[in-house]
Amino acid sequence: MPILVAGYGMALMLVLLLQGRSFGEAVRQGFLSHLPFAAATIGGGALMFYLICVVAVVRPPSPFAHIVGDVRTHVRSPAPLYGGIWLLVLLVIFTSLFSAWKAMIPELQPFSWDERLFRLDRWMHGGTDPWVHLHRALHTPFLTAAINVVYHLWFFVMHFTYVWVAFNRRRPELRAQFLLAFYASWVVMGTALAITMSSAGPCYYGFVVGLPDPYAPLLAQLQASDAAWPVWALNVQSLLWEGYRSGDGGLTSAISAMPSMHLATTTLIALLAWRFGGALAGACGAAFLLCILVGSVHLGWHYAVDGYAGILFSLVLWWVCGYVVRYRYRQRDTCRGRHGEADER
Repeated sequence: MPILVAGYGMALMLVLLLQGRSFGEAVRQGFLSHLPFAAATIGGGALMFYLICVVAVVRPPSPFAHIVGDVRTHVRSPAPLYGGIWLLVLLVIFTSLFSAWKAMIPELQPFSWDERLFRLDRWMHGGTDPWVHLHRALHTPFLTAAINVVYHLWFFVMHFTYVWVAFNRRRPELRAQFLLAFYASWVVMGTALAITMSSAGPCYYGFVVGLPDPYAPLLAQLQASDAAWPVWALNVQSLLWEGYRSGDGGLTSAISAMPSMHLATTTLIALLAWRFGGALAGACGAAFLLCILVGSVHLGWHYAVDGYAGILFSLVLWWVCGYVVRYRYRQRDTCRGRHGEADER
C-alpha cells in the first residue's frame, strides 16, 4: 500500500508540474491544501469509532474509567497500536491526494459522458429511466428522506470499517486483501476511470450537457419531498456545484459520477463482512449495498450504470487483490521454511 500511495502522489505531482505549476504550488495544491480537513475527518472518525465501541459494545460500568485505563495501557505499551496508527496516517495522506485528483477531473477531462450514460441507463432499463421505476415504488417524502439518511451513513460506515480493519489483526490475509482492494479501487476507479469517463451525474445533467434536462422531473420531486421531510442531498448538490463553478480547486469543487465510489467501497465492505462474519454479516452488507444503490439513483447522484460499474470493478479488484495477497503470503511462508531448514543444518 505505501508504494501504491507514493506512486499515486508522484503521478499527481507530475501532472501538476506539466500544467505549469511550480514545485511549491504543486505540493500545496496537490497535498497540503487538503491535509487539514483529511486529518480532522479521519482522526475524528477514529475517535468517534472508539467511543462508540466503548459505550455500545464494551459497556463498562464507568466508560470514563475504562477510557483512562486504555490510555494508560497503551502509553506503557504502545507497540500494538503502531500498525493501526500508521494505516490511519496513510489514509490521511491518500485522502489529501485523492481530493486533489478529484478536483482536477473536469480540468483534465471536461464532463463528456453524461449524455452517453443517460442513454445507456435508459436502454438497459427497458426504455425508461431507472429513477422513474424507483419513484413509483418509493414516492413518499418520508421514504425519500429515509433513503437520504441511509445514503449519507455511507461516509461513516466506510471510515468506521477502515478504522476497525486497521486495528484488527485476527485475519491478516483478509485484512491485507481488503486494504489493498480499498486503495486500488480509489486509484483505478475513483481516479483513472473517473477521468476517462468524466461525468457530473443526473443532478447536474442540465448544467453540463446543454440539452433538455430529462432529470428535471426527478429534481422537482426531490424538492417537493424536501418541503415535507429534509432531503440533505439537495443542499450538498448545490454546495458542490457552487464550489465547482468557483474553480477554487477546493474540497467542495470535486464532482464525479462514473463509476460510483459509494457502490465500489460498499461492495468491498459487504465482501469483507461476508468473509469475516459469515452469512448473517454478509446479508447485512448486501442489504446496505442495495440501499446505497437505490439511494444513488433515487437522489439523483448517479446513473444506475455508475453503480453497476462500481460493483463489477470492485468484484474484479477483490479477486485480483486476493490472488496477490495469497501469492505474497505463500512466498513469505516458503522463504521462512527455507530459512528454518538452513538453521537446522
